[in-house]
Amino acid sequence: MNDTKILEHHVENLGRCLDFIEAHITRRMSVQDLAKQARMSLWHFQRVFHAIIGEPAKTYLRRRKLTHASRMLLQSNASLEALAVGAGFRSPEAFTRAFTSQFGMPPGTFRKLGKSPELPAARARIDRTYVEIMFSKLSRPKVTIQELPAIRLYGISGKFYSCFSDRTDSTVAIPKLWIDLHQHLGDQGRALAKGYRGLITAPNDARSEQFTYHACVEPLDSSSPIPAGLIMKDSSPGLYATFEQTNPGANVVHSLNYVFCIWLEQSEYEFDTREEFELYSPEYSPNDSTGCFHYGIPVRPKAPR
Repeated sequence: MNDTKILEHHVENLGRCLDFIEAHITRRMSVQDLAKQARMSLWHFQRVFHAIIGEPAKTYLRRRKLTHASRMLLQSNASLEALAVGAGFRSPEAFTRAFTSQFGMPPGTFRKLGKSPELPAARARIDRTYVEIMFSKLSRPKVTIQELPAIRLYGISGKFYSCFSDRTDSTVAIPKLWIDLHQHLGDQGRALAKGYRGLITAPNDARSEQFTYHACVEPLDSSSPIPAGLIMKDSSPGLYATFEQTNPGANVVHSLNYVFCIWLEQSEYEFDTREEFELYSPEYSPNDSTGCFHYGIPVRPKAPR
């Protein structure tokens, strides 16, 4: 399947998902429900949705429901309790907080002022031209399939909100973990490093928006004692789709969008549930504009159809 056919396929699947939202705008629904409409696994759906629509699926769903509720505030006498339920909130208080965040005022004030919604009333418009223009700007890394062994690592772990969440804080939380790791290691520990790995683990609970990041060092001698303040962590063995990424590291999102939305569809592999990883050399510095690192995505052969 070529790039054009894949893009048409994504447009069809996401279009069906967006139509489902509009047709059931007052019904309680989850991101899992949307993934089913798009006929994708939850994690793959969230990747594709964010890449093509430009925001997390959960954020888009809430925004559409709040926009509908804002129209109902002006066009009906429905109570805040009824509107809160229709927008998928468990309480009027939660509805009021979300509404205020989106429109800059509580729903009661909004109704009294008769203020029209500032956000577009229509659902997101996606078509093949829109997607082709967007993906023409992406980098297309050379992807290599590798069978990798488990690696003994030492490091520290922390939680972060991924791009699937509107509270994403990865650009703050992850660099802090690397700073803390280097402080734990000191000059002597860094001198004994064979390399560094960042492991990204998805939550077991699909409702959670928080991922776990493990900032780790691979020692030259795997039998070395665990440095004080660090934990032992083994990377998961298996097949990985890997590619090289140059600085700035934040641009990896463009490569990942291509890999998840185009490359995987064309390949003989599908996303697996092991951790993703970032592989850095001992000399790597995020401040080096010419530096590079390797990114690994866990994959497995697609089941025969």
